[in-house]
Amino acid sequence: MLAKQCVQTYAAIKLVEQKLQEKLDKLLETRPFYQLFDVANDHPYAALPAHGQQLRQEFLNLYAGIADWDVTGRTISDEMAQIKARQEAEGTDADLNVAELSQLAACTVDVDQAAEQLVKLFSKATWIWSFCDNKGLKELLIAKFGKKGAANNAEVPLLNIAPECKDAVKEVKKLSKLLMGTGDGAKTIRTVLSVSPDTVIAHLLK
Repeated sequence: MLAKQCVQTYAAIKLVEQKLQEKLDKLLETRPFYQLFDVANDHPYAALPAHGQQLRQEFLNLYAGIADWDVTGRTISDEMAQIKARQEAEGTDADLNVAELSQLAACTVDVDQAAEQLVKLFSKATWIWSFCDNKGLKELLIAKFGKKGAANNAEVPLLNIAPECKDAVKEVKKLSKLLMGTGDGAKTIRTVLSVSPDTVIAHLLK
């Protein structure tokens, strides 16, 4: 079900958001001079939480846009409501992600807009994965502080968040595969994206 994949994708994205904040928090915890001299805003890690928030918002924008699409004889929001009802009937622990998505107000978009939003989500997820690779962050620190200063301006020990970022990309890809065939009868997300020469979109279509 599309709704189930939406929940899994949302959970993976929220975990990335959490890990990005943790990486900055770990820097402040283990390099207290950043707190003492209030210079953290000048550190490459300073933007990490904002990137996590942007990623989550890109997903929510997509979900709100397609929640009322009829893809299997019922809408995605109907499927989400069914998941929530089943959890309540079974007496299982409430899934916060299901609850949050169930409460999100729909703001229906057309196929072209949904395709554009899907690309934005995928682009943000892949950019964060690339940005948060330990090698990539090391290069940023070297560029900012020099080779000698890089190690002294990173958290101790290094917090590797690349696996969570990679998982989020995988979940977005899974969601995109389910969405590719959806549309308005005249065109689908796949047909909209297939005419673009963009390499990011080409990767999304694989």
